[in-house]
Amino acid sequence: MPWQFRVVDGADQGRIFGLPELGIYPIGSSKKHAEVVLNDLYVARIHAEIEIEGDHIVVTDSDSPTGTLVNGQKVRQQEIHHGDVVRMGNSHLRLENVELAAKEAPPPEEDVPVYDIEVLEEEQAAGAAAAEAPTEATPAEAVPAEVVEEVEVVATEADALPTSRLKELTGHSLAYFQIEDAIGAGPTSMLFQAQDLKKGQTVALKVLATDFPHTDAEMQRFVEVCKAVLPLRHPNLVSLYGVGKTGPYCWMATELVECTPLPDLIDRLSAKDRIDWRRGHRIAVQIGRALRFAHERGIAHGNITARHVLWRSSDKTAKLADLGLATALSGANLKKITLREKLAADLLYFSPEQTEPENFVDGVCDIYSLGVVVFALLTGHYPFVADTKAELVRNIRESKPARPTQMQPDIPKRLERIVLKMLAKQKDERYQTAEALLEDLQVVGEEEDAVV
Repeated sequence: MPWQFRVVDGADQGRIFGLPELGIYPIGSSKKHAEVVLNDLYVARIHAEIEIEGDHIVVTDSDSPTGTLVNGQKVRQQEIHHGDVVRMGNSHLRLENVELAAKEAPPPEEDVPVYDIEVLEEEQAAGAAAAEAPTEATPAEAVPAEVVEEVEVVATEADALPTSRLKELTGHSLAYFQIEDAIGAGPTSMLFQAQDLKKGQTVALKVLATDFPHTDAEMQRFVEVCKAVLPLRHPNLVSLYGVGKTGPYCWMATELVECTPLPDLIDRLSAKDRIDWRRGHRIAVQIGRALRFAHERGIAHGNITARHVLWRSSDKTAKLADLGLATALSGANLKKITLREKLAADLLYFSPEQTEPENFVDGVCDIYSLGVVVFALLTGHYPFVADTKAELVRNIRESKPARPTQMQPDIPKRLERIVLKMLAKQKDERYQTAEALLEDLQVVGEEEDAVV
């Protein structure tokens, strides 16, 4: 009788591993040594073994550092049956008899209707209440203290993000999109170039990991926030064209911007002796304009990093991507699952208050994060770096950034003062609005004859 493991919680949630009828089956994080490979930092290379003989299945812990649990109880060796949940690290695997699981399976998920500009216009024409943008600070998960104080974990080859499985969508259709090449990935999603077959245009299609949505409430929040962003158009914002859910996949279709990845540009700048400050000033102004436009409508970005700033060198235009996404995923189980990857990627850009538990991310936090990006563009270096996350958090909270002119003497003193004000430790010492920031940046442009 065939058996399988279904991952019901953890980074591999939703995956199914078929089991043989006879033999010993090692489970762990090593692709070389394990038959069932889990993308879990807390799973040992060989964490446990499953011995199978017909309907008799026994799990044996392999002296793993964190142990093996069956239905919440730590075990050394135990026979397991249909429905039992085996936990290794943060991964929960439910043993299933394939035939019984098929009978117990819930009905297929229904697709969520596509929302785009046409749908919104139809709702408004019918008198439906249009979704309003948030009018106060955007709640977001701050860094839990127990996470930032932990010992730095070095990623191994097996530490793949759950989004890595989405590469298999290349060449397939999703809703009315024909998916082409993958062009980027983040902690919660993968970005593809795709053809919109309905409108006959090329778009960027962001597909979220299948861990989302975990609940109907998560899906509802995602749709409502995206509906508030859909009508927004600004030359320095990446336009959102539509969102929806097809089968297990939530997606967002946006404007495709042919651009130079800003993290790569910053890496190249770090090797240069002299950096032209004008590009950093231009990007600060243009992204500042995008923030002014969004903040005036009550929407904070909440997660500005170098990868969210798209620089199109052909016409020297900067665009801000993923407006509203941090809010749309706020509180979602997916954010919790990918928290470690998010910290590794984004902690450099966190404002001091974002490193404190139970804090709000608002427009003033956006100004700080933009300050980190501009500092790096002006100097080729980030304001704070460290060997561990805990040390980096302490630096963000307590240390003063170096003066940019110490690394690049050509930077105008007024521009240096602007960047340092953006990076002030206390929120009330920073620019309180993007409009105030733009006023000072404009003075620099006029004094230095810098075109933006």
